[in-house]
Amino acid sequence: MFLTIVSKEIIGNLLSFRFTITTILCVLLMSISSYTLRERYERQLNEYNTAVTNHLKSFKESSKHHVSSTYVLDKQPAPLSMFANGLEGIGKTVNVTTSNEPTFSNSDVTVEPLSTLFGALDFEFIIRVVISLLALLFTYDAIAGERELGTLKLTLANSIPRDVVILGKAVGNYVSLLVPLGVSVLIGLGIIVLSPQVHFDGEMWKRLLAAGLVTLLYIWVFTAIGLFISVCTQRSATALLSLLLIWVVFVLAVPKASNLLAGQIYRVPSIQEIQGQKSTIAQRINDENLQEMMKMGQTVGKEVVEEWSAGGKESHSDMEGMQSAIHSTLMEKIADLQKKAQEKISAEWERIQLGYDRQRRKQLELAINFSRISPASSYVLATTSIANTGLTRQQSFLRDTKQYQREFTNYSLAKMAEGTIFLDPTNPQAKIDLSDMPRFETKAPTFDASLGEAWVDILLLAFMGILFFMAAYVSFLRQDVL
Repeated sequence: MFLTIVSKEIIGNLLSFRFTITTILCVLLMSISSYTLRERYERQLNEYNTAVTNHLKSFKESSKHHVSSTYVLDKQPAPLSMFANGLEGIGKTVNVTTSNEPTFSNSDVTVEPLSTLFGALDFEFIIRVVISLLALLFTYDAIAGERELGTLKLTLANSIPRDVVILGKAVGNYVSLLVPLGVSVLIGLGIIVLSPQVHFDGEMWKRLLAAGLVTLLYIWVFTAIGLFISVCTQRSATALLSLLLIWVVFVLAVPKASNLLAGQIYRVPSIQEIQGQKSTIAQRINDENLQEMMKMGQTVGKEVVEEWSAGGKESHSDMEGMQSAIHSTLMEKIADLQKKAQEKISAEWERIQLGYDRQRRKQLELAINFSRISPASSYVLATTSIANTGLTRQQSFLRDTKQYQREFTNYSLAKMAEGTIFLDPTNPQAKIDLSDMPRFETKAPTFDASLGEAWVDILLLAFMGILFFMAAYVSFLRQDVL
């Protein structure tokens, strides 16, 4: 009986006009998405490789006679951004300086304004928005429609258990939607993997498989929601309008409103206020350091002359040697002062930043927890975590740049202490050796780490799917067919 009902639902959907439209829409959207996102990834990868070379070349050119205080780091595009773009468009380059916190200086807002304005048409967007709506359109009349036509009463008159009917309809409609989706996804994958610049290793395929399983859960949630509302309403039109309202709330309203609600409940200072506090502290410490340098400049010369006199040397007989000694001593002490000042600034900045990050983290966690009321939010959080394009990658990249900023600052100060931070620009042979400059490296989280980050949202999707189906199941068993 169960297989009969399932096959009846599948055959009925296959022969329906909505199945034809769904198939055409899925294939069209996935094909366009795959082609355009593959082209964008190839372009971004080429731009990244060129930018890394150019930024290193520019730094070396500007550091021929003095070590430049700014170095630009680039964020490598994530391969799975073609499937779930996440936060990849926010911050593509970071300016690292010896005196300020690393800051993002490039994003899709300026590079691809229309893509940022309307959102990337990636697999995650298509499934989250389009497929969830189609799941409701496949199930809104599963029970209510048959109740209106009177066929439900005839079906139950044949002594078919109600639990078999509701389960068969759920599975039948679910499988009917997976057929066009599966075909379109395979076509999209084929378009992407044919690119010579796209190389998926074993871990990438595991991530894609995990994202696929999360997608199945997500579609099941909306199938169960559609079935539940269809059971609870007497007319299919009422069911459709109710489901459209639910879709708007879950997919569009809750994810957007959660951040605003969290901001009203838990307020944090703006980034401009934090930057102002940091600038004030840096200015104060640098002013104090400048005063120390001025005092030092007045005393170093006297100290060197006194040392030479004590050693039996005459300053007028070796003026060049004395000036070199003064310069060397002065640069060494200035470097020491600069290092101490930078350590003070870094310590104060870290104290302010830690407090701000702690407040922002609490607000963000509150917003995320509010958004998880919606299965769409859980789906986004899970898939972007698995694809390594979500919050963790952004935070990890910024954390690595901050670590590099400390290494870069120490390197510049070490060059200053050696007296090689400034060389004679009129001497073409005088060049600073940058072969020992620290290289920037960032490590992506492993698949297990990404899955560990996504497990809460995966469990929530599973819970929602079970909850809404059980609600439909119990309601169908208890209600009157008429």
